[in-house]
Amino acid sequence: MGYLKDVDADDKLKAMLTTNVDSSSLKKDITGEKVTFAAGVAGTTGVVALRSAPIYNDEGALVGTSSDTSFAWITGTILTTEVEYRADWSDATQFAAMSNGEYAIDYTTGRIRYKKATASVTDTCSYITRDRIPTEYTIKYAYDGLKVEYTGYAQPGSAASAARWRIKKYTYDGNNVTDIQWAKSSANASDYLEFNKVWDSRPTYTYE
Repeated sequence: MGYLKDVDADDKLKAMLTTNVDSSSLKKDITGEKVTFAAGVAGTTGVVALRSAPIYNDEGALVGTSSDTSFAWITGTILTTEVEYRADWSDATQFAAMSNGEYAIDYTTGRIRYKKATASVTDTCSYITRDRIPTEYTIKYAYDGLKVEYTGYAQPGSAASAARWRIKKYTYDGNNVTDIQWAKSSANASDYLEFNKVWDSRPTYTYE
C-alpha cells in the first residue's frame, strides 16, 4: 500500500479499508438490568420483556435455550425455576401449566412469561447479547505530516472524548505502509474489536 498524498484521503481510505460487516456483531454483557413484575401474591402471572435480545448462551456464540443460557437472576427468589418457552401455546395456556416460581424465556425476543413465587415485584438479571457493528461510521484521521497515522471508527455523533471508538495505527517504511495495528485498552484478547476507546487518547493505547 503506497503513501497517500491525496487531499481526499477520506474517500481513498474508505475504499481500501472497508470491511463487509453487514452481519457482524460484538458480544455484550448485560449486568444489573432491573425487571419489574406485576404486583400481587405468589401465583401472580405476567409477561415482561428484557431491554435487549436475542439472549445468547454463556459463551455468547449461539442464541440460548433453557438448557444452555447466559441468563441469571441476581436475587432469584421471585422466579426460581426456568422451563421451556412454548411458542405454540398462548400465554394463558403456559401460565396454567406453570408452578409458582417458574418462568419461560423466548431467547429470540427477550420475552419472559412467569408465575411468581413471592409477592415481591422487582429483581435484577444478567445475560449476554450482541450488538450489531454499524455499517456507517463517523471516521476520524490523525496525520504525521502528510501521512495518516491513526484512523478511528465510531457510531455517528460520537464525541472524540467518548469511549466509543475503534482505532487503528499505521506504521510506515518511508512512504509505504508496513503494518496496521488496532488499539487495545485491556488484557482481553478481543478488546481490539470493541468500540470502547477514546479518540483523544489514541497515543496512550497498546497497538497489536
